[in-house]
Amino acid sequence: MKNKLLISLVVFSSCLTFNSSALADAISPGIGGSDEIYSEEKPNKAYFGTGNAGRMTEASHLRFFGEQHLADANYDEAIKALSKAVQLDEGYPLGHLMLAKARTEKLKSLTKKDVHKFDPELYSDCLKEWTLILRHDADYLEQVEAKANLKALKRIARAYQEMKEAEENAKNLAEGRAPKKKPLFAGRKIFGM
Repeated sequence: MKNKLLISLVVFSSCLTFNSSALADAISPGIGGSDEIYSEEKPNKAYFGTGNAGRMTEASHLRFFGEQHLADANYDEAIKALSKAVQLDEGYPLGHLMLAKARTEKLKSLTKKDVHKFDPELYSDCLKEWTLILRHDADYLEQVEAKANLKALKRIARAYQEMKEAEENAKNLAEGRAPKKKPLFAGRKIFGM
């Protein structure tokens, strides 16, 4: 009786072990493999070693420092570190998420102070990263965050466009021409962030 119980327990536990590994899914199977170049910096082989393990270790190290720079609102350093981390380990979704956050925070900090400092290239990079996370990341909460940030980025771009149109209308009025288009939100505060 004891032997039968022991055998059935061993078989049951081996089935549980097999099933748990068989049911594990890959995290973000399609997030890597693009031809985009995030950083031109070469891996630090002297410190981290060569091969895949060295690249992954350096990427982890860079993500850590990128997160610290992001928390300190040092966005340029965060973007530099996280771009290299993503270049070294492109398939790791957390690197893309942190890079998207750093780029978005830099864009928000620039446009909050002065809408004229809107950087279309940075805006495009933010859109690409958040769209990548939205399409390929397996974590639902990160996808929700991506949707929210994409909406915020569109509001920033709309505010910049409206500001440009208002300037153009003022210039046309000063030169004696009729304005082309009225601003949609005349007199309303646009940046409520």
